[in-house]
Amino acid sequence: MGSTGEPDRKRRHFSSISPTAATAKKQPFLPSSEDKKLDSAVLQYQNQKLVQKLEAQKAEYISLENKFSQLKGRQKTYDNTLSVVNKSWEELVDDLESCSMHTRDSASSREDFKHLLITEDEASSPQEDAFLSRLIETGATESSSMSCPNQMEEDGQTACEKTKNILGNIVSAIDDLWYFKDGLYAAILKALPEEGLYRQKVSRDLEKEVKNLRSSLEDLHLKHRSLAREMQSHQDNDAKNKAELKRLRGELESTVAELEEINGKLGES
Repeated sequence: MGSTGEPDRKRRHFSSISPTAATAKKQPFLPSSEDKKLDSAVLQYQNQKLVQKLEAQKAEYISLENKFSQLKGRQKTYDNTLSVVNKSWEELVDDLESCSMHTRDSASSREDFKHLLITEDEASSPQEDAFLSRLIETGATESSSMSCPNQMEEDGQTACEKTKNILGNIVSAIDDLWYFKDGLYAAILKALPEEGLYRQKVSRDLEKEVKNLRSSLEDLHLKHRSLAREMQSHQDNDAKNKAELKRLRGELESTVAELEEINGKLGES
């Protein structure tokens, strides 16, 4: 009897569950129309935000593209100017090298005559030493080395060597001319009478010529330093422009990548 009571209770339990409840448990949960409207509004809002971001990216892209075009135009103008400056600088260096070698050879041809005129105990004047010291201390050799810096890819070293040779020839020629002048001046003083207007006139003329020579050499040195500074300024501007172009290219590539990513997301949605 006890065993038959248990099945009866189970049958009564199952019969108490309504068919409608059982059917509801088996059916999946379906979203209501309100939920669909909410999801649609969220997607529409997100899409609107993406469109706004895309428009902002397009405006920034156009701005960067215009700036890049302007920099390219400026770079082209600068390249033309730099080409003219480089050509003029090379011609100047070649002319100076030729003139300095000719001057050095001319001074060397008077070497024997110089030794005949100058006595062994005769030393260079303090003014000559001061000028040579000033020529070296003001950075003639240094500025020449800077005027042909390492930024010149192919012929920078050659230009440096040329400039050093030019300065060496000029300094050597100046030294020879000073010795020659002193020897000639001493010889003239010995040949002329102790007193007389002619002796004074020759002395004044020689001193005037020496002053003119020194003034011309100082002007040449100042022009050389001015060209060196101008060349350095052009090279600094070139480096800045190249760095700016590199930065803009990076920004442009990054912006294009972001735009492609946004377009891909919009296409998928």
